[in-house]
Amino acid sequence: MKCLSTVSILPVVFGLIACGGKESDSGSEAEPSSVSRVTVGTFIEQGGDFVDKDADLTYEVGASCQIWARSSQEHGDPPPAGHEGSHDHWNAADGSTYEDGVFTWTEYGPFLTEAEIADACGAGSNPSDPKSVTADDYTEFQEGLFLRIKSVE
Repeated sequence: MKCLSTVSILPVVFGLIACGGKESDSGSEAEPSSVSRVTVGTFIEQGGDFVDKDADLTYEVGASCQIWARSSQEHGDPPPAGHEGSHDHWNAADGSTYEDGVFTWTEYGPFLTEAEIADACGAGSNPSDPKSVTADDYTEFQEGLFLRIKSVE
């Protein structure tokens, strides 16, 4: 089982959960990367500087369907079913690679239950466009939240 860290981002808290999942089926003929783990830092911009939120995400390169939960505050007016009060959103990363200093993955979710995200990721249903991050640049992941590679192992 792969285990990811717990992170806290702005009012959102990510609790990353271990997940086995399917074997990667990238079909790539390229040499496998010697990097097995990538730690991605989360940052906000304040006064032109990037401030580390000390909410790192650690990914196992090539591991399938790495699942995490993030706690979210109530949203929507009125909030849709399942979004009332504080609640969890579940996401997963799949198909991750690290090549030439770039960490790339496909993200699934959010869903309201771990079972839903596991099913969607396992079936490859409704993936996001591939996401990528480097150690050289701060990449805006969502409004006001930036990612950057902090370390590779």
